Amino acid sequence: MKKTGLYLGNAEIQMRLPGLRQCLKAEGIQSGQRVALLGPPSPFYGLLFWGLWSLGAITCPLNPAFPAILRQGLSADCDRVISVQPEGLSLERWLDWNALAESVSDSSEGLSALPWQTLNPEQPICQILTSGSSGAPKAALHSWGNYRSSAEGSAHVFPLGVEDRWLVALPLFHVGGLAILVRTALAGATAVFPEPGQSLAEALQSLKPTHLSLVPTQLYRLLDQPLAHESLRACRAILLGGSAIPSALIQRGVDLGLKLYTSYGSTEMSSQICTTAAGASFEELQTSGRLLPGRELSFSPQGELLVRGLTRFLGYWKEGDLEQPFDTEGWFATGDLGEFTSEGWLRVLGRKDHRFISGGENIQPEVIERVLLTYEGVYQALVVPLADPEFGQRPVAILEADPWPERWALRNFLKQFLPGFMLPDHFLPWPQVAERGLKPNRQNFQAYAQKILAQG
Repeated sequence: MKKTGLYLGNAEIQMRLPGLRQCLKAEGIQSGQRVALLGPPSPFYGLLFWGLWSLGAITCPLNPAFPAILRQGLSADCDRVISVQPEGLSLERWLDWNALAESVSDSSEGLSALPWQTLNPEQPICQILTSGSSGAPKAALHSWGNYRSSAEGSAHVFPLGVEDRWLVALPLFHVGGLAILVRTALAGATAVFPEPGQSLAEALQSLKPTHLSLVPTQLYRLLDQPLAHESLRACRAILLGGSAIPSALIQRGVDLGLKLYTSYGSTEMSSQICTTAAGASFEELQTSGRLLPGRELSFSPQGELLVRGLTRFLGYWKEGDLEQPFDTEGWFATGDLGEFTSEGWLRVLGRKDHRFISGGENIQPEVIERVLLTYEGVYQALVVPLADPEFGQRPVAILEADPWPERWALRNFLKQFLPGFMLPDHFLPWPQVAERGLKPNRQNFQAYAQKILAQG
């Protein structure tokens, strides 16, 4: 039996969307308007996307954890804001999230056509903020065709059926979470949501999803909870992405018999770009697999990944203008460095703008991070450069580890795999107040390291 309020499938959309559309129209929502969304993860959140898109509006989901001043700044370009709190807005712009949800009545007649059956592929429908892991986030504008092509390409790797349930464990203000709504809707499957206050492990046990999207940290913490193992094994597909995936984590998942898929994607390409095959070997799972349909990938002479295709975004929306950062052939430079293996699998090496010079030597921090993540007990690692009077910059590693390793032991371990100039000078503990984004902001971690070392 489906629990009311936890599921969003085509039956729920058929029943509730007509009432939501009426409420939105009555509030003056019109085609072409930008509507910011700030609310808790729920089926109603998912329904809002379909309701606004079907009216021709452009959704702008925002992270509620952002400071109020940042939320207000990001929503300043929007015509309306649907949020739990008024956010300092005038009543003309604000729509009360909870009041709107309560006012929507179910329809006995349903819809003559599901919303995605009538949307124009060229219609701009959503602005998603990039992760901002290397600086300020940008607002990537997507069309319906981008999202539809992303879902269709994804289905080539793991097809969805009407009996499937995909747990929404990623936030809907990230493209990885939003992609779940589109994939399930097109396939007639169901998106399922944890209850408020419910942990991910509890949601797995109670909702019994068949599909799951996770970032590596989420999987690591689930594997540390034996009660979650049976539910994880029951999943027909567990899609991993969002950041570098430690080999040790992949090995733990393989040993447990999990059906893992590793991937490479980006906000600008509407989620997945490459994904490993079903039943991939441990060697393949240490890569991002092969290119999905609807995407194209090339490399610059410097090894930077260039992408284009049906899933490529329309551009960055900034202060009323659309910036289109594409070359004359339509390629978008991702800022990521990578290579294809001899098997045709993509291996991502790191970010171009993360590279720094120390004593005349180039250092790619992700190379150090990958080795650190193979050390027993280390499950998060981030390397940042700090100013040094002799070498210009030196690497400092920030670790989440249990037990905490000795400095000499770490350095001796790293010496087996890295040249001396790449050995971090310091190893610092992961901040106790962790960031809530899917990717850590390196500038914030760099400031954290400077503060800790300045304190002695």
